[in-house]
This record gives sequence, C-alpha cells and structure tokens, in this order.
Amino acid sequence: MQHGAGSDASNLRAQVQERWGDLEAGRRTRSEISRWAEERLEDSTPDEELVIQGLLFLQAVDLVTADRRGEPGADTPVHVDDPEAPFLVTAADVSRGLQSWLEELSACDADPRAWMSRYMQRLIRDFAANHGFEDARSFADKLVASGELTAQDAARALESDAAGDTSNEIGSP
Repeated sequence: MQHGAGSDASNLRAQVQERWGDLEAGRRTRSEISRWAEERLEDSTPDEELVIQGLLFLQAVDLVTADRRGEPGADTPVHVDDPEAPFLVTAADVSRGLQSWLEELSACDADPRAWMSRYMQRLIRDFAANHGFEDARSFADKLVASGELTAQDAARALESDAAGDTSNEIGSP
C-alpha cells in the first residue's frame, strides 16, 4: 500500500487531496470537482481503497435531493451546477471528510495490513447488519478463502458483530 512518488496510485492520491483542498478553499466549484472525480472513477482503475473512497466522496459533493412530488424515485439525489443549492454534503462535511480521509491515509501508510484488516472486519459487521449473521459468515468465509482476511480476523469481526462491539473499527484505538 505504500506508494512511491512516481507511481500512478501516488499521483492519483495526491490529485484527490489537491482537489479536495481546492474545494474546501473555494478554488473550484462543487460541480467541477464532482465531474473530475466521476471521470477518474470511470476512466481509470484506482487500486487503492482510500483513493476510491475519496473519489466517491468528491463525486457526491454536488448532490441535492430532487423535489419530484408524486413521481417514482422522489427524493432521488441529483447532481446540480448551482453553487447556492442545498447540497447534501455541507461545507463542514467537506472539511471533516478531508481531515478524516487524511487521517485514514496516515493510518494505512503506517500499517497497511492492520488498516486493511480493520477495514475488512468493518465490512463484515456492516454486511451482518444489512443481511444477517449467516450471510455475513458466508461473506467472511469468502474473504478468508480469497486471502483478503485471516480466519482469526474474520472470527473477530463476527464475534464483535454478535456482541455489538465496535472497538476494532477504523479509527478506534
């Protein structure tokens, strides 16, 4: 996960950080940033989870809830190019999101294996919350079989889900 200064992943990571900072400082519009992020998600293949997460956040910064009373899909988020629109992502969310993303990058760079393990465990717990414990166990087994997660970490995630424990979430001590 560590990236050399010349690698494509490192370059895209730096671009995401720069664009996010530009948005926070008002040097670029939400619409401009959203289109840029969407192009990167469609045209390139970011291979770093946190870069993908950053791009997805930036892609959503110009969304508002559409007011389509009575139509199917009412309240569907849509992209707008109006700087005064009531965006779903507030300016404070942009700043907090950038700070959180930078902290996650630092944690990932310091110990990529531990970061990825915590991330995968959180995926399992989230999956259990949405799909039930047995489906989460099956998902965890697939992650173990693919080598994405150790059996011990999968068991830890399933145990913490059953107990409602979140101590091994990303950002927890």
